[in-house]
Amino acid sequence: MRKIWILCLYLVVLSCDDGDLQIETLDFSSSNIQSCDSPIDIGETTLFFKIQGDEALILNLENNLFSNASTGEELPTSSISNESQLTYRFFSGDVSTAYFCDEIPPVEPTVLDEIEAEAGTITIISKVSSINTTTKTYSHNINITDLTLINSLNERLTDNSLLDYGNFTTTIGNSATLAFKNYADIPITKCEENPLENTVRLYKTINDEFIFIDLPTSLFVNEATSEPRVLDLATAGIFKNLIVNGISAIETICASDNTSNQAIIGEFFSTEGTISVATTASEPNTEGMVTYTHTITLLNVKLSLKATEEGSTDTVLSEIESIIFGEYTTTST
Repeated sequence: MRKIWILCLYLVVLSCDDGDLQIETLDFSSSNIQSCDSPIDIGETTLFFKIQGDEALILNLENNLFSNASTGEELPTSSISNESQLTYRFFSGDVSTAYFCDEIPPVEPTVLDEIEAEAGTITIISKVSSINTTTKTYSHNINITDLTLINSLNERLTDNSLLDYGNFTTTIGNSATLAFKNYADIPITKCEENPLENTVRLYKTINDEFIFIDLPTSLFVNEATSEPRVLDLATAGIFKNLIVNGISAIETICASDNTSNQAIIGEFFSTEGTISVATTASEPNTEGMVTYTHTITLLNVKLSLKATEEGSTDTVLSEIESIIFGEYTTTST
């Protein structure tokens, strides 16, 4: 009896019962992605699976395909079966996570049929899904296109549509918990048009988030200091850390209200602290130009996480003793 295979965002599996052919539709969209690792290790986890009763759709990704960073226009990709593998298994009974995760898998159920995908392209879209006072969570969506299967009759089936394998999440500590040390090697950039009068907006960006500070121009006088110039964050100036839905855009960073087409996932802002600016001067160059290096440090900073739900209140974080914002240079002749 001829077996028929159909694939259209779901798999159709053929089995025999008392000699009669049956067609069972398996829609894996209602099954969650599972892994044997909890929490998922961004550098180690490669095996994922979806269970639907007595069937499983198993995905073994190549190493380092996804990361704790939002993806841009060029998505991480992997080919089946050269770099990653997708396997369908049909069992003699309902299967559980123990089959995949136990060091010694259970004897039952047994595998009645197994089909490995011959070709296909995997892409992963990663974005920040949530922020709290200590952590940052990413959602990773796995899609498969141009999937090719070979059935038991050696018939080739290729589906050019998109198969949404599903989502999984990973969680890391946010920048505030690191006292923003992850920004230490990022150079300071100045907004070309400062959103506030008589101020300078300086910022640093990492992928899907950025920090910035609005400071009065009087802090950057071209003159070496014997004592740092200081400013009270409670009365003037402001330090912010914003996390966005996607890659940080300059239109968001330098906007007066930090709004653009990008959705803001989380916003930390300063309420107390001291800004210290220490200035050193270089020797004049051959043209008589002097470079002034202004080292910006924030001391005893209190941040709040802005409330995102109506009726809720901002959350105050523990005081950060020191944030080294970095060096900003000016010149004079």
